[in-house]
Amino acid sequence: VANGASANATDVTGLSPANPVGNTGRTLVFTAADGNTTTGWAIASNLVATANNDIIDVRGFAVTGTINGGAGVNTLSARDGANISGAAQFANVTGLTFDATGVAGTNDLTMTAAQHAAFTGTVTATGTGANGENIIGSAAGAFGTALAGVENYSLVGGSTITVNAATTGVNLTASNAGASTVTIGGNTVTGTYTLANAADVLVATTGANITGVNAGAATTAEKLNIDGTV
Repeated sequence: VANGASANATDVTGLSPANPVGNTGRTLVFTAADGNTTTGWAIASNLVATANNDIIDVRGFAVTGTINGGAGVNTLSARDGANISGAAQFANVTGLTFDATGVAGTNDLTMTAAQHAAFTGTVTATGTGANGENIIGSAAGAFGTALAGVENYSLVGGSTITVNAATTGVNLTASNAGASTVTIGGNTVTGTYTLANAADVLVATTGANITGVNAGAATTAEKLNIDGTV
């Protein structure tokens, strides 16, 4: 564990085993190992981080334990293939960094709608094109506003999402499991929409422009709700 010396093992609680050696920094790295190592915690551990501004690095693992950032302004770091949807608890983590190490294709991160809503802080998503970030919803839900800089969302049908005014070219996919709703506000949106249900909805307000979606072809939504002049 590196990047700072503001914490030590006794500042970290809820671990199994308790007070592991070597955790002297503010970057807390999960490992695939069953037991604790000097570089982090097993993915099933119950992690409550320090009172400092911690980085919780889940690498590309599927985490099933507790992720609690503790006090401070805390950030989740994840690599391609990571999955936090199975975490028993996800709390006090507002920042998100997509680590492009080893990325092949899109940089995928799976999460729940509630976890998505928790990322209200700084989001670092620098991938583009074929290596752009991709948030995968683990189940249908209300995802709120898409995260700035994230180029792709792959959602379960029945979800709702609002296009971020800072990333209006986001690509959206939703399965046939239920009718999904995409709110575009008054934005000029582009990107590729693949909405598979027979009752998907676009919601637009004054000033919206959807001509760039799917390069001008059908949006794949069956219903358009308009408030104002579009």
